[in-house]
Amino acid sequence: GAEHLLEGLQATTTVLELKQKLAEKIGAAVFCLKLLAGMDALDEDMKTLSDAGLASGDASVILVRVPGAKEDWHALTRSLLCAIACKKPGEAKRLIDLGAGFDSDGNMLKVSADGGTILEQEWDHCRFGHGVSMLNLCIREGLVDMALYLISRHVDV
Repeated sequence: GAEHLLEGLQATTTVLELKQKLAEKIGAAVFCLKLLAGMDALDEDMKTLSDAGLASGDASVILVRVPGAKEDWHALTRSLLCAIACKKPGEAKRLIDLGAGFDSDGNMLKVSADGGTILEQEWDHCRFGHGVSMLNLCIREGLVDMALYLISRHVDV
């Protein structure tokens, strides 16, 4: 494993804020991170570092990456759909780097919707399974740079 030093943490920093900083540092989705302090899991996201006994300068935690739940991956992909529809390539790239568009096993999620086009739908009504990939969506939306980025990341059509 690797050791990461985070600066600027306060006694009032929450466990969720700590997870967010760690997720950003290692390029992972927050829902894929679990923290351990000694033998205890830090499951209460709103607990402060002080309340968790981690306010001292030499405090440490163990970071464990977990696969994440199917619903979390789908929500991340819905955020990607929104970024593509709003033509926000920077946000879309950030989400792809976090794993949007894939399930917990690394398989590409394909999206379909009832009636209309996928990008015109309410994101909560998209279904995952058969349908189109994020590369297809970028090409349809004319996001050439985004499509090239996906290809550079070896995303299949």
